Amino acid sequence: MLSAVLMTCVAFATIGALTTDTADVAALAFGPMDVGGAVSSPIPEAQPRDSTTVDDVSQGPAPDFTLVDLDGNQISLGDFAGQPVVINFWATWCPPCQDEMPLLVEAFEREGGQVVFLAISIDEPERAVRRFAEKNDISFIILLDEGGKVASEYQVKSIPITFFVNRDGQVVMRYVGQIPTHRLEDGLSRIR
Repeated sequence: MLSAVLMTCVAFATIGALTTDTADVAALAFGPMDVGGAVSSPIPEAQPRDSTTVDDVSQGPAPDFTLVDLDGNQISLGDFAGQPVVINFWATWCPPCQDEMPLLVEAFEREGGQVVFLAISIDEPERAVRRFAEKNDISFIILLDEGGKVASEYQVKSIPITFFVNRDGQVVMRYVGQIPTHRLEDGLSRIR
């Protein structure tokens, strides 16, 4: 399964880099995806630390969703219409997710509320997510995607994965894998 996930990431990077038609890239990012007949797992796999993919082409509108945060509040992407948003899919058991979280926390604090950060935890018990958030002083919104419905809508095949959504609700960049500082800054500069 991991090889199918990696092939998927390579396919996104290759097609995204070679395609100028944003509709094609949007279809790849959010449409049905089957690489070599691979069947996707209900829980995305952790992306190896040294394997990354970035799509720099506009990918169309970010699918709206409503999820529950750690305080039991229902939060929708639509609640942040007109604001730049960073959406990060992650899990507490994923080493690259653990490694990148301090960078996301630092960026959130530096942005001073000018950019919304949403961390969507994939299919984990609330207690484990809460413990991780407290231990790592995560101050932005953490949402629980029990069952992985939103991850499926975003065609998340591996984690971590970060989407950058501009003020018009358009995904302008997607980064698969542990995001380095320069890519995070690049994504933020595209949505501010």
